[in-house]
Amino acid sequence: RRYPFKDLAAQLLGHISEVDSRDLQQDSKKLIQSGDYIGRMGLERYYDSELRGVNGIGYVEVDSRGRRKKIEGAEKLFGFVAQTEPVPGNNLYLTLDVDLEVAAAEALKSRNFNGSVVAIDPRSGEVLALVNAPSFDPEKISAREIDSKIWANLRDNKDRPLRNRAIQDIYPPGSTFKVFMAMAAMAEGKASRKTSHHCSGSMAFGNRRFSCWKAHGPTDFVKSIRESCDVFFYNIGISLGPDLIAKYARLFGLGQPTEIKMAGEQKGLIPDVQWKQDRFHDIWHPGETLSIAIGQGYVSATPIQLANAYAAIGNGGFLYKPYLVKKIEKRNGEMIKEFHPELKRKIEIPQEVFDAVKEGLYQVANAPGGTAIVSGHSKKVAISGKTGTAQVRSFTDIMKKKCEAMPIKDRHHGWFVGYAPRENPEIAVAVIAEHACHGTAAAPIARA
Repeated sequence: RRYPFKDLAAQLLGHISEVDSRDLQQDSKKLIQSGDYIGRMGLERYYDSELRGVNGIGYVEVDSRGRRKKIEGAEKLFGFVAQTEPVPGNNLYLTLDVDLEVAAAEALKSRNFNGSVVAIDPRSGEVLALVNAPSFDPEKISAREIDSKIWANLRDNKDRPLRNRAIQDIYPPGSTFKVFMAMAAMAEGKASRKTSHHCSGSMAFGNRRFSCWKAHGPTDFVKSIRESCDVFFYNIGISLGPDLIAKYARLFGLGQPTEIKMAGEQKGLIPDVQWKQDRFHDIWHPGETLSIAIGQGYVSATPIQLANAYAAIGNGGFLYKPYLVKKIEKRNGEMIKEFHPELKRKIEIPQEVFDAVKEGLYQVANAPGGTAIVSGHSKKVAISGKTGTAQVRSFTDIMKKKCEAMPIKDRHHGWFVGYAPRENPEIAVAVIAEHACHGTAAAPIARA
């Protein structure tokens, strides 16, 4: 194997290695044999049968010393066909845009963050970029001779360079989850564009106070998204309850696999009352609703889920299955299979709901007070999106000191998820910047 772009898209492409005894035991169809190489992760693994081809076979006659005898014109030898030509593996043509892949990788690397970037075409579900950091050079572990030290360093590295964070790692979505709360509230008649709540910087509920990141004062629907007011969404969460929140989050594909054709995809979690009972044999406590209302608590999602969900917001409710392979061809150019956009569902929510939420997302990066007005604003294209903070430690711990003062491993992750341009978007992007403290650290990566 040769991987000309080195560590670019390494976890997506995957790598190969020689088969072992377990592979041979699991091969019920006897398609592989000792000495063969098979895909171990990513597309190499998922499309192994397409990429590997078929071995050629040659039977030869040797003398008692093992020296091959020359037999002119023999088509058969001891009843066997003397030679079967090998069949080369097929070619996969990907949806990736290499310029976007490079831009995403460089933007993440230049800021020295571990994390992931996923870009999707909202019009089709094509994956335009999928980046994980840190990465590795798959060529170094796909060779005939593999340096054991290189493999050990990759396998044991605490930063997990072999991990495809985009589909395998789950994170609390933080404030990026608020848009699904907003859509649920409007669609269910629990809120309107004129709904307003006063934010003093916190809200009393039960025997504790739930904090907001600042005192927003009177906050209406669009402002709540633009300035990411927790108090507004605490109130929305109370009016909805966990089951309605779950219903609308799942409509946008959260809590379930996107069904992208790669091994290892995680489905994240969108909790409801029954889940809590099944998982913990306990009732749902009202305070837990406030936590999930701002994308914390039990809620978790993968970067590709959020990119796909925001793509569905941008395109007006069409949720596609993300896909990576456009077509498979034989080496001679003969078409084997073409892949086309696959619609999972049309999300039936009134247009005015989409319009209100999309206005809020536009103002996040383009209006005074927007949480990404500095970090996410672009003069080239109108970006709409949402910043988010995913807490690594418990709420009590993080209120004690500023994020930047905590050890790196305890700092929050930063999210930015959005799409562009504002009307008829052509790209949706999700960025998770691990331990970056704020979503404002992720927004410039999405903008780049």
